[in-house]
Amino acid sequence: MKKVVTVTGEIKPEELGFTDMHEHILMKGRIFREQFKEEHPGFKETVGEDEKNTLENIGIIRRNNMFTWDTQDLDDPAVMEKEVADFKAAGGRSLVEMSVPGIRGDIRAVKTIAQNTGVNVIGTTGIYIYESWPEWCHEAEIKDFMNFMKQEIEEGIEGTGIRPGMIKVGISSGFRPREELLLRAAARTANETGLSLTVHPCFTMGGGPLEIAKILKEENVDMERTVIAHMGAFLGEGSLKTLITNQKSWGISLDYLHRVLDTGVNICIEICNTSDREATGSTSIPGWMRLAAVYQLIQEEYAAQLVLATDTCAKHMARYYGGEGYGRLTRFAIPTLRDIVGVSPYAINQIMVKNPARILAY
Repeated sequence: MKKVVTVTGEIKPEELGFTDMHEHILMKGRIFREQFKEEHPGFKETVGEDEKNTLENIGIIRRNNMFTWDTQDLDDPAVMEKEVADFKAAGGRSLVEMSVPGIRGDIRAVKTIAQNTGVNVIGTTGIYIYESWPEWCHEAEIKDFMNFMKQEIEEGIEGTGIRPGMIKVGISSGFRPREELLLRAAARTANETGLSLTVHPCFTMGGGPLEIAKILKEENVDMERTVIAHMGAFLGEGSLKTLITNQKSWGISLDYLHRVLDTGVNICIEICNTSDREATGSTSIPGWMRLAAVYQLIQEEYAAQLVLATDTCAKHMARYYGGEGYGRLTRFAIPTLRDIVGVSPYAINQIMVKNPARILAY
């Protein structure tokens, strides 16, 4: 009998229901602003870096998500419990909490939130991108990464007894050799334990989705139970200069996504809250364009390889801090696909219910 492991215990796959496959409930995102400051030394923000989110600055922060330290963290369990309860009230049943070491928050508090809201929360083990690594990772070999993940799978996350139900690893710019060891370790751990795997890809040179898929296939991973995240970032242009000066750069292309999907892997498209950096010339693919990609992929019969999420990973994205929270999926994405565009209930059920159950169950 197959099972899905949640932070509150094992459930049957059919109990998952409507599942958001890539979220954060409690996380520490300081690494993102640290990276921004390294990439843009001396940059003068229009919001003080130590400011809290307020009505006066939230509009600026939502369009420049690296300006302040505070917005990088989801650190208030009481607020995030309301966020998760809101997800349930809007039709959500389960979500995968992707905050692994490097950005991980308080897993005990996550369990309490799951208990109080009745939402099935699937925790994760693994390691986030290189820049966030704990010190021990920099000398680790495949067996060391595997031992860490297997210990959490067997004994619980950080020794709490709260078992993860999925593996998640991140790849950063440049795809260093030791990151390849981490990726191979995650693949082998998935093979040995039965847990499924999500990979956060690099968005620039090296470590992209196709390279990741190639390595995963070399490791004989079950691609039908593996997800490459953040594929909405590969749909089109993100440079404001290019978008403003070249109208031909507008729109989306599915060519790269087709090549990734044709490896047999699943992809996650996050119908994101804002993750822009307009002051430094960068913007994200808007939600409606991501839905256009989802719609076209459904038409092309890729529905069995799609999962969706919002990737709410900062305060300004959360509803109770001035964003839209997980409701961007339940209140915008799915109603738009179903009621405005006319996507069939069968296809939506495939993406939101059947695919997550197939991927998470073992």
